[in-house]
Amino acid sequence: MSIRGSLGTMCIEDIFDWIDKRSLVGRLSLDRGGQTHTFEFNKGVVNGASSSHPGDQLGQLLMSRKILSEKQLRSAFQIQAKSGVHLGAILLAEKMIEKPILSQVLQTKFREAVWEALSWTVGRFEFRDDVRSDYEFEVHVPLQATIDLGKRQVHRWHAIREKIPSGEIRFWRSGQDSDESKLKEGSDKDSFADLLLSIEQGLNVNQMVLEHHGRRFHVLSRLTEMMEQGLIAEDRRGEERAESEDGEEEDVEALIQDKVLQGRRGEAYLIATRALERDSGNSELHTLHKELGRSLMAELSREFLTSFRVPKVVMSESELSNASLSDHEKYLVGRIDGHWDLLTLMRMSPMQEIEVLLTCKRLKSRGIISV
Repeated sequence: MSIRGSLGTMCIEDIFDWIDKRSLVGRLSLDRGGQTHTFEFNKGVVNGASSSHPGDQLGQLLMSRKILSEKQLRSAFQIQAKSGVHLGAILLAEKMIEKPILSQVLQTKFREAVWEALSWTVGRFEFRDDVRSDYEFEVHVPLQATIDLGKRQVHRWHAIREKIPSGEIRFWRSGQDSDESKLKEGSDKDSFADLLLSIEQGLNVNQMVLEHHGRRFHVLSRLTEMMEQGLIAEDRRGEERAESEDGEEEDVEALIQDKVLQGRRGEAYLIATRALERDSGNSELHTLHKELGRSLMAELSREFLTSFRVPKVVMSESELSNASLSDHEKYLVGRIDGHWDLLTLMRMSPMQEIEVLLTCKRLKSRGIISV
C-alpha cells in the first residue's frame, strides 16, 4: 500500500494518527523545500528516523552532548568506510559508548524528529508499507505518547520563532549573576555556559547552531529561555545590518535563471535556498531548487571528489582576521587542520554535503585554502 499527498490537505498530525491507530508497518517520507524527514514505523512505535539536516545525524548528536569527541567519531567513520557496518554498532563494538546511552540518544533523536515534523504545515508526504530497513540496534519509541508531547513542543517552537525570527540575530548579556544561577537550576549548565561564551564572542544564532553541531531547536530553546529570564537581550544593531542588506525584492526565479545562464550555479542555488526558507510552499521553486542541487552536486563532485584531497589553510592568521567570512566559511576554516580529507570533513560537519563543497570552492577561489 502506498499513499501520498500534500500536507496542506492532510496535516502531519492526522497522518501520524492514521499510522498509529491502524498499527501500520512501513516508511513515511516528508519533503518540504529541499528538507526531508523519513520515519520507520512498526505497529505503534517509531523505530527509525532520519533527515536531510546533518545536525540530526547520530555522530553530530553524540558530539553535541559531549559523549563522543571529534577524534573518536573520525576513527569510527574510518572503520565504517572499510566495514560498511552501521555507526551505532561500531561505537558499541569499539566500546566508545555504552548501550543504554546510545539507546537514550536515539530515542531522543526519534522524538525530536517527530516534534519537528509536527511543526510542518506545508510540504509533501508519502507512506509505503512495502519498505522497511533492518537495524542492527533496535530502538522503539511509542508514537502516540511522542505526538502528545510534541503538541506542546510545537507551541514552544512558535514561541521561539516569535522571539528569534532570524538566524542573523546577536545578543548581549543583560542579566546579573543571580539571574544566571536561577536560570541554571535543573538545567544543562555546560550548554548554557557554552552559549553565554558564544554570545560574548559576538556570534549570531546561525554561528551558534554550527558550533553546537547543527542542533537548532536545542540552541534556540535555550536562548529563548535566557531571554525570558532576562539574562540576555537582542542586540538591535543587527536590525540595521539586515535592513541594509535586504534591498528591493526581485523576481527570484528570473534572478536564479540569470545566474545559471552566467554559469554561476552556486550563487543560483544559494538564492533558491534562501527563497525557499521564506516561501517553503512554492512548488515551482521547490522543483527548481531540487534540479539545481542535483546538477550542482554533480559538478562539485567532479571538481573535488574524484581523488583524495586534503584542504589546507594558506592564509596567515592576521590575513584571516581581516578577511570577511560567512558563518559557514568561518566554521569550515576552523576545522581544516591539514590532516582531514574532504570526505571526512563532509561527514564530520553539521553542514550539508553540498554546503561544505560550495564553501570549499569559495574559500579556494579567494585564496584562503588550497585543495
